[in-house]
Amino acid sequence: SVDPQAPTPVQEAPTPAIATQAEEIEVTVWRMAPRRPPQQKRPPKRDDAPKKAEGGKEARGDRPPRRGKKPMRKADAPPRQYSSAPRRERGPDPNSPFAVLAALKQNMSGDAKPE
Repeated sequence: SVDPQAPTPVQEAPTPAIATQAEEIEVTVWRMAPRRPPQQKRPPKRDDAPKKAEGGKEARGDRPPRRGKKPMRKADAPPRQYSSAPRRERGPDPNSPFAVLAALKQNMSGDAKPE
């Protein structure tokens, strides 16, 4: 008699040698690079360039001195008020293609108003 729980030997089919080796596939992954500011190269320093003056400021050469800072406004003065010019009211341009389309639309709808 055969025991139903007894393991039965199963024969495995022989696999070819080619199928057992992993196939190598080269995959190229492309993605956008992050934006970077353009790298600008500075020109090389010249040996005959003016040396820095005392206090860390560069010698000015032939340039005139800079103007002074803006004068401070009074602390008790109110802030300045700025406003734009009043807006002009203009009617529609009769030569505009949009005006022609609007008139055509009115004629099509039957709500033509006398001009």
